[in-house]
Amino acid sequence: MKALRLALLSLFVFTLLSPSPAYLQGERVVLLPFEAQGISGELQEALWDMFSSRLMEKGLDVLERAALKRVAPELTGPFEEPTARAIGRRLGTRWVIWGKVRRIGNTIAVDLKVLDSLGVLPTRAVYGQYPSEEALLAGLEALAQGVREKVTGRAEATFRQKGELRAQLLYQALGYSRLLRLGERLVKGVALADLDGDNRKELILMGQSEIWAYKVSQEGLKALGELKLPSTYNLLAVGALDLDGQRGEEVAVTAVLEDNLKSFVLRWEGNGFGYLLKDVNRYLRVVDLGGRKALLAQAMGSDLDFVGPIEELRLKDGKAIYEALKGIPRDTWVFGFAQGRFTGGGIEVVRLTGLGELELLGQKGERIWKGGKGYCLSDNYFDRPKVMADEKGMPSGVPRRVYLPVKMAAVDLDGDGVDELVVVENRFTLGQTLQRVRLYGSGRVLGLLWDGMSMAQAWQTQEMPGCLFDFDLEDIDGDGLRELVAVVVSGSALKKPSSSLVVFELYD
Repeated sequence: MKALRLALLSLFVFTLLSPSPAYLQGERVVLLPFEAQGISGELQEALWDMFSSRLMEKGLDVLERAALKRVAPELTGPFEEPTARAIGRRLGTRWVIWGKVRRIGNTIAVDLKVLDSLGVLPTRAVYGQYPSEEALLAGLEALAQGVREKVTGRAEATFRQKGELRAQLLYQALGYSRLLRLGERLVKGVALADLDGDNRKELILMGQSEIWAYKVSQEGLKALGELKLPSTYNLLAVGALDLDGQRGEEVAVTAVLEDNLKSFVLRWEGNGFGYLLKDVNRYLRVVDLGGRKALLAQAMGSDLDFVGPIEELRLKDGKAIYEALKGIPRDTWVFGFAQGRFTGGGIEVVRLTGLGELELLGQKGERIWKGGKGYCLSDNYFDRPKVMADEKGMPSGVPRRVYLPVKMAAVDLDGDGVDELVVVENRFTLGQTLQRVRLYGSGRVLGLLWDGMSMAQAWQTQEMPGCLFDFDLEDIDGDGLRELVAVVVSGSALKKPSSSLVVFELYD
């Protein structure tokens, strides 16, 4: 410990004699020893060596370990930012990388910091979570890629090949690539829509009783139009598809007015929204069915949250027609299921059960797997003041509050013919199981993959403080690749809600 204090003291003294910031080399990095908990010293040493090699493979100029040891032979963690910055300046490296490797139960977590010695850019984080030491070693390349992007400010260009994405995402926690603060307003939904038919997506945001449309650019958001409804409306879900076969996509919105569904479909009319359909007495949800977008609909019961089959809504002579969707159990809510090729065979269904678990059903309706309780919880709700019954229709002493689950999506991200299930996991500090009040904790998006026995977690986003209300998987930046776009709301019972738009890159 005495030697460590002397080493740290010498670093601060040497900082006075360190090179001028002008001489700090732009992409040169120094990797400090990892702080380790629950792993062997041998693995700790191996990680340092192997991660240095992976960083060099990514084109970064990594300071030799011997040079670091000459300056501070006894230097070990944990490190604080002032110490790390002093080390970087003394060694003439702009970027300092350090962090922790911790075993937590059966999981190994890696939490890295990327610090700018000049102090121009904020310290950034790269995170990974792995089920075994073998998975950790296999994930070092992806961690190195994450560090490279933080250092250079750009992603590595790669050629996309079939099956490549899953290997890159496996066991990883994705950090966001873009964060847009939306201010003190409640944003409950998000969709990307090609409103004007120019093959570029516009951003659609849904508030409590408002719809906003924006052009997206590197500079930020440019407002295109707004639809403002009376405050008595409660908007619940939003999605986009080409419903009428004309130029551009339409925006489908689920809305309630008091105890009645008053959903609608909007079309873009050059400088604002107009109605294609209005006062639709159905829940509406846009989903991907076998490579095409479809608008699904379902009715609300007099004392039940939903009744009847899930139907596909189409237009015929400008009017809505409904056709029952086959292969979906009748006790399934339109917001609580996804249809896809999850096990590599035919079309299967994953749905939420009445107990909040996920259930995978085969082509004949047989249960293949059940588990994963706690997914898709949200704070997106509407009240039914005249319905004194619970979700099963049983008498209750308080009016019914109906919570919509956050949607789930089936998507083949890597093009291997097998769908991943994308779901949201919100954690509440109060109200995880209560029906009237929910206080926000944090949320994240997960990618689940069939492993032969269960829908297992393949990747996740970083934790986001607040409640994750909605997401979409579309190309927001015009690069031809999908991004994960999510809206997160923070706030408390005593504070106005504020919302953010968070973008995650799924491809390098």
